Amino acid sequence: MSLKILKQTLLDKWKSIGLVTALFFVFMVYYTALYPSTASMSTASINEMLESPAVKLLLGNIHWDNSFESYLSAKGLTFTGLIAGGFVAWLAAGFLSGEVDHKTIDLLLAQPIVRTRLVLTRYAALTTTVIIMMAAMLIGIVIGVKALAIDTSIPWLAYTLVYMGMLTLAFGAIALFISALMSDGRRAALTSLGVLILMYFMENLGSIVDLLGPIRYLSLFHYAPYNEMLITRTLSLVDLGVMLAVAVVFVALAVYVFGRRDIDVA
Repeated sequence: MSLKILKQTLLDKWKSIGLVTALFFVFMVYYTALYPSTASMSTASINEMLESPAVKLLLGNIHWDNSFESYLSAKGLTFTGLIAGGFVAWLAAGFLSGEVDHKTIDLLLAQPIVRTRLVLTRYAALTTTVIIMMAAMLIGIVIGVKALAIDTSIPWLAYTLVYMGMLTLAFGAIALFISALMSDGRRAALTSLGVLILMYFMENLGSIVDLLGPIRYLSLFHYAPYNEMLITRTLSLVDLGVMLAVAVVFVALAVYVFGRRDIDVA
């Protein structure tokens, strides 16, 4: 891995990374601040709505009990996880296929760095970005929790965001592999985003329709139930191991594919 390339990669994307990170932070502060307004909401009516197949397909299996954990799980974590994955898809597309698409890969490879180290450095940039985003979300939630004296477990909030971060990194490896295969940055980004959305609905649909249950094992979201774990406060090292294995395998595939590609920069 080249620290010079890593630094330059982060500097090239600092505006977009900074903007998305700031939006995550502000959203979490704002979303947490709205929690006291839900105290008067009917638990029974909300759970009845959450049992609707259409809502389950969109949000997954969520149980509402007026706790801060169920409130945060209902929307806050579900959609931020998808947005984080989408942002990583966009970054990964620009890291490899985008360089080929914009005819700048020859300048990059002209530096004293082999393709393997280039791919690993790009993934290190994704990892750094994910860590920054998850930290911003956690800080935003903690500020809201402390300001409103909300009774919750900050360590479990941190564990939940670690799971979300691992999910994002595992998907980032898949997106990087797709980027290594393609020469069109836009197509790579759209393909990766399509894979992310497909996996999300595979998990939710499989949890609703018993016959489709097995397809859940093909979705990364099945191994990162951060909404559920925040409420039940249960950790699964097996799930973490699966996501880590996916990340390692797809980064290795990205290294292999990109290293063997005949890149035409004419």
